[in-house]
Amino acid sequence: MSLWTLRIGIVLVITGLALLSPLGDLLPLNFWPSLTSLFATGPAPAEQVFYRVVPCEQSRAVEFMLIGSGLASVGASLYVRLRK
Repeated sequence: MSLWTLRIGIVLVITGLALLSPLGDLLPLNFWPSLTSLFATGPAPAEQVFYRVVPCEQSRAVEFMLIGSGLASVGASLYVRLRK
């Protein structure tokens, strides 16, 4: 189980760092809500929605939470592994 925890933690840290990088600025606005609409079970919307990327100031709380939870997961996994 600690191997899965370690892998998930590493993926979370990498995802958070990738979103903090300048490449994360290329994502369209409302990127996360648009992903949830992909998994909707209802009929597809009639019109196609386009997002325009504009420079704006945004909160980086999600990225820091991903990195923090990933580091906590990696730390817990390594603690359990070294304790054995």
